[in-house]
Amino acid sequence: MSRADFGSIIGQLVSILLDRAHGSIAKQAENSTVADLPIWATPLELATRDRSVDVAALRSHLLPTLFKRNATDFSYFLENIGLHELLDLSTDSMRHDNNVQMNLLCAVLQAGKNLDIGVRDRK
Repeated sequence: MSRADFGSIIGQLVSILLDRAHGSIAKQAENSTVADLPIWATPLELATRDRSVDVAALRSHLLPTLFKRNATDFSYFLENIGLHELLDLSTDSMRHDNNVQMNLLCAVLQAGKNLDIGVRDRK
């Protein structure tokens, strides 16, 4: 089995697991005031920062699967990883130490573009 096939299989497995968990997560969220962040958002961002995952593999296999399930998660995830802060040229947000986060941002935007999911301006 090639590495690409394995990545695709893992992406499909994650989608199945999230679909199964969706009902119980939705019931818990009804009584919650926490932001509408998908359950996978924080672990994915932390794994990327720790360099535990390959961003290119995420862009090819996992991100499209996650965003196909729920396009709204795309917007929430972009906001969570700091889209507007990273692109704000008036701040020092483009420092070298943000390189990993910028790579994740580019991967997320590319996956969204490939799925024809747009980004709305928050103004």
